Amino acid sequence: MNKYKIIANPAARSGGAYKSIPKLEQALSKYGIDYDLVKTTEPLHAKELTRQAIREGYDVVVAAGGDGTSNEVINGIMEAKNAGEGSAALGALCIGRGNDFAYSMNIPVDMDEGCQNLLEDHRRIIDIGKVTGGLHPEGRYFGNCVGIGFDAIATIEASKLALGGFLTYMVAVLRTVFLYY
Repeated sequence: MNKYKIIANPAARSGGAYKSIPKLEQALSKYGIDYDLVKTTEPLHAKELTRQAIREGYDVVVAAGGDGTSNEVINGIMEAKNAGEGSAALGALCIGRGNDFAYSMNIPVDMDEGCQNLLEDHRRIIDIGKVTGGLHPEGRYFGNCVGIGFDAIATIEASKLALGGFLTYMVAVLRTVFLYY
């Protein structure tokens, strides 16, 4: 049976994800998943928690948040692998606002369905990209997309909004068009 480290980001969904963490723990227990849950406290904390989980021998590191949390866990897995610390499979449970990574990987957004997927050990090999330069000369990994220019500004604008789902990104795109162009 797999040993799961759940890395939950209470700051996901503009801080609203903290309310989902008790429900997440109930769902994980309901499905009898052997897990340890830790919460992030600052940006890039999920990356460090991931590396620590791999050194401690966890089989699967699960990003419980949105796209930012998934990205940090991906970076932690890749950095641990490259440093010879070991490796783990990536899992994702959606409690964040943006779940594009989950959508692109056919990971259910529903918490119960996501836990069922973990229990059934649904796995696949995915491509991981790497971008170097700018603020990260050592590079950053990504799982489903990378954006520069307009995409990056719209993402920054979305992070300032306390809306949900598609509406957040629609408003962010409109703000980007009218404020910056």
